[in-house]
Amino acid sequence: MHARSLRYLSFADVDLFGATAALNRIYENYVFPFTMSEAQTALHLTANDIDLGASPLWYDGDELVAAALIGIRADRAWIGGFGVVPEYRGAGHGRALLAQVIAKCRMRATHVQLEVLVQNAPAIATYAGAGFCAERKLLSHSLDVTTVLGVPPAIEEIEPPLGIVDAGAPSWQCERESLQRQPNVRGLRRGRAALIFRSGATVAQILAASVADAAELAELSSGLAAVTGVRKVLMFNQQEGSEAARAAEESGWQLAFAQHEMRVTL
Repeated sequence: MHARSLRYLSFADVDLFGATAALNRIYENYVFPFTMSEAQTALHLTANDIDLGASPLWYDGDELVAAALIGIRADRAWIGGFGVVPEYRGAGHGRALLAQVIAKCRMRATHVQLEVLVQNAPAIATYAGAGFCAERKLLSHSLDVTTVLGVPPAIEEIEPPLGIVDAGAPSWQCERESLQRQPNVRGLRRGRAALIFRSGATVAQILAASVADAAELAELSSGLAAVTGVRKVLMFNQQEGSEAARAAEESGWQLAFAQHEMRVTL
């Protein structure tokens, strides 16, 4: 569908309900279907330094056309959400929106980065057309811990060991700034191995891990299951080829999804 007359607003012009509705609309028919709750939206905006006033919302009359979220940290910018609603796809709105996002970021940052699912060929083409280049691949692995439960090893629960974040090359959502703003972030350690995680009722998410091999990851995973009572663990956005990613692959974790981290210098 071609827009008749676009209205240019920002996420600062809507409340949390409106922001959540907009994000869910642009992700309709996405590669991996998902929806966000208001609580998840609020956490995403707060933890990841989203600048609401800089983050565009485009409307055709009263109908949402497209939206994007821009995060700013020092001289770096991050696209933390981007999309066009299904009815308006294929009309060039994505390219135009990306041009506006880059123009906004250029005033405050030296480069822009983002993550995109490796299967999302149309989005990758749009980003590449604007000069973005893939710099690395980020892997997220999952494990059904009920298949590995045994007698849990002696695990020490500690304050989140943020030093393991600083020692690595985390993605934006796993940087120190994001982890410090998230509720219920906890740490586990066994010997020299350690991890940082958040836990829900049934799933725990590993946000950072320092492990030397599959055996250390298996011990920490077993201890994590014992501490939290979850059935599933997701290890999020580990760089391909890192010790944590290799340990997951060698110990039978399943690849949940993979993303390209892309960047353009302004």
